[in-house]
Amino acid sequence: MPACHTSRANARPFVITPYVEGGGGRLTAVMPDEGPCRARDDRPCRLWVHHHRERKTGPEFPLAVLCCGVHGPPAFTVYPPGYVPYGRHRVAPVAADGGAVHGEGEDPMEGFAATVFGAAVDAADGKAWSREGGGRWWSTQGRALARLLWWVGVAVDLEAAVRARLAAILGVAQLMLREQAQAIAGHPGYRQRGRAVVTVLAALRRDASVADRLVAAGAEVGLWPRALRWHPHAKRLRTVPFRAHSARASPRD
Repeated sequence: MPACHTSRANARPFVITPYVEGGGGRLTAVMPDEGPCRARDDRPCRLWVHHHRERKTGPEFPLAVLCCGVHGPPAFTVYPPGYVPYGRHRVAPVAADGGAVHGEGEDPMEGFAATVFGAAVDAADGKAWSREGGGRWWSTQGRALARLLWWVGVAVDLEAAVRARLAAILGVAQLMLREQAQAIAGHPGYRQRGRAVVTVLAALRRDASVADRLVAAGAEVGLWPRALRWHPHAKRLRTVPFRAHSARASPRD
């Protein structure tokens, strides 16, 4: 795991909750009944909205920052499904309420092209970002690809145990991840790196849970902290599904 991401992996979990249309057409957070502070003791939380935080990137609407009247500071931001701390773009094609934004029969990469995986989708199609300016730089695409390779388990130097955990989290075959890493080792150009990432994305089960699986995979390699998701119907704050130690076994190799 890149050393620069270690502190993020060990940070306090962040909270995901649906954002739904409220008064005046504004998207508002579905208020959870408890926050990460509940882990301190057995006392129930008493949450309230401290303020709304504007973002220059990411969701194009303010995010709620909550405080707990029982456990006290620090306050915490609640993110819509598909978004993570420090993230500028969605990690998967899901709506703010958690529903999938693509339809059956569509090219799955069409939805991913508008997410953080756009660098890989373009690379797989042979679309190199500009070396002379114009908004998206070649060097930026290269850095993004390096990060994505770790994220989806196809980096050449990834430890076998980590690759196995990522396969379980993502619900894909370990053999496929190893084969894609081997393909990159043989032909390390940007197109092959993009194709490897796209191959994994195409193998993901296409439903609204794809965002949770990708968020959990990113946490596994230290890109951000562990995520907790508020489930309004169950009235519970749960660890985002597919944690490595509790994930279902990946398909047979």
